[in-house]
Amino acid sequence: MNPLLRPSELKNSAVPFHLIKPEHFNEALDQAIEHGRARIRELKSKTPSFDNTIRGLECSTEEMEFVFTLYH
Repeated sequence: MNPLLRPSELKNSAVPFHLIKPEHFNEALDQAIEHGRARIRELKSKTPSFDNTIRGLECSTEEMEFVFTLYH
Protein backbone atom coordinates (compact mmCIF):
# COMPACT_ATOMS: atom_id res chain seq x y z
CA MET A 1 0.00 0.00 0.00
CA ASN A 2 1.14 3.51 -0.79
CA PRO A 3 2.11 5.24 2.48
CA LEU A 4 1.27 8.64 0.96
CA LEU A 5 -2.38 7.62 0.57
CA ARG A 6 -3.12 6.69 4.16
CA PRO A 7 -2.84 8.42 7.52
CA SER A 8 0.45 7.88 9.29
CA GLU A 9 0.48 5.50 12.23
CA LEU A 10 3.65 7.03 13.62
CA LYS A 11 3.83 9.24 16.69
CA ASN A 12 2.42 12.72 16.04
CA SER A 13 1.40 11.55 12.54
CA ALA A 14 5.00 11.82 11.38
CA VAL A 15 5.63 11.09 7.71
CA PRO A 16 6.88 7.49 7.27
CA PHE A 17 9.84 8.41 5.06
CA HIS A 18 11.31 4.93 5.47
CA LEU A 19 8.31 3.45 3.61
CA ILE A 20 8.09 5.94 0.72
CA LYS A 21 9.42 4.90 -2.67
CA PRO A 22 9.72 7.04 -5.82
CA GLU A 23 6.87 5.21 -7.54
CA HIS A 24 4.46 6.24 -4.76
CA PHE A 25 4.51 9.90 -5.79
CA ASN A 26 2.74 9.59 -9.14
CA GLU A 27 -0.09 7.53 -7.69
CA ALA A 28 -0.50 9.87 -4.72
CA LEU A 29 -0.42 12.98 -6.88
CA ASP A 30 -3.00 11.55 -9.32
CA GLN A 31 -5.32 10.77 -6.43
CA ALA A 32 -4.76 14.19 -4.84
CA ILE A 33 -5.61 15.91 -8.14
CA GLU A 34 -8.80 13.88 -8.49
CA HIS A 35 -9.83 14.71 -4.91
CA GLY A 36 -9.17 18.38 -5.61
CA ARG A 37 -11.29 18.25 -8.76
CA ALA A 38 -14.09 16.53 -6.87
CA ARG A 39 -13.94 19.22 -4.18
CA ILE A 40 -14.17 21.96 -6.83
CA ARG A 41 -17.16 20.23 -8.47
CA GLU A 42 -18.81 20.13 -5.05
CA LEU A 43 -18.12 23.84 -4.50
CA LYS A 44 -19.66 24.73 -7.85
CA SER A 45 -22.94 23.16 -6.78
CA LYS A 46 -23.23 25.34 -3.64
CA THR A 47 -24.41 28.90 -3.17
CA PRO A 48 -21.30 31.11 -3.24
CA SER A 49 -20.03 32.43 0.09
CA PHE A 50 -16.63 33.13 1.59
CA ASP A 51 -16.58 29.87 3.54
CA ASN A 52 -17.55 27.53 0.76
CA THR A 53 -15.67 29.33 -2.00
CA ILE A 54 -12.42 30.82 -0.71
CA ARG A 55 -11.87 28.36 2.13
CA GLY A 56 -13.16 25.53 -0.01
CA LEU A 57 -10.68 26.32 -2.78
CA GLU A 58 -7.88 26.50 -0.26
CA CYS A 59 -8.80 23.08 1.13
CA SER A 60 -9.03 21.57 -2.35
CA THR A 61 -5.24 21.71 -2.77
CA GLU A 62 -4.11 20.42 0.63
CA GLU A 63 -3.41 16.85 -0.52
CA MET A 64 -1.51 18.05 -3.59
CA GLU A 65 0.57 20.39 -1.45
CA PHE A 66 1.41 17.57 0.95
CA VAL A 67 2.60 15.24 -1.82
CA PHE A 68 4.50 17.98 -3.65
CA THR A 69 6.21 19.14 -0.46
CA LEU A 70 7.49 15.62 0.21
CA TYR A 71 8.65 15.22 -3.38
CA HIS A 72 10.33 18.58 -3.63
